[in-house]
Amino acid sequence: MTICVVAAIAGCGLARAEGANPYSGIAARNAFGLVAPEPVAPAPVPEEPLPKLLPQGMMTIFSRPQFLFKLVLPAAPGVKAREVNCVLAEGEQQEGVEVIRIDVSTGTATVDNHGTLQQISFLK
Repeated sequence: MTICVVAAIAGCGLARAEGANPYSGIAARNAFGLVAPEPVAPAPVPEEPLPKLLPQGMMTIFSRPQFLFKLVLPAAPGVKAREVNCVLAEGEQQEGVEVIRIDVSTGTATVDNHGTLQQISFLK
């Protein structure tokens, strides 16, 4: 009886040493010929159109140039299209539009329109 107990303990130790999962051999055989599914590429997200910037003018108050424009925000699900009047100096932002640089002498302004740099000129 002692020999059987020692053999059982030794057998358990060998089985645990081979692998922690006793069912790993079943998955390795793949009896049904199962294959992993191919990764599905995510559907491309349609880009939202940029809001339109309609320049209204430039002005300088106390030696600080400012850019006047109308921002036309497109309609979104559950939200109507709307227009926002903006008066911004360099470094200021509103509704996702930031004025980077204003050049009064050439009549141009460089703006960051929702991550896209645009240069707007008042000269025709």
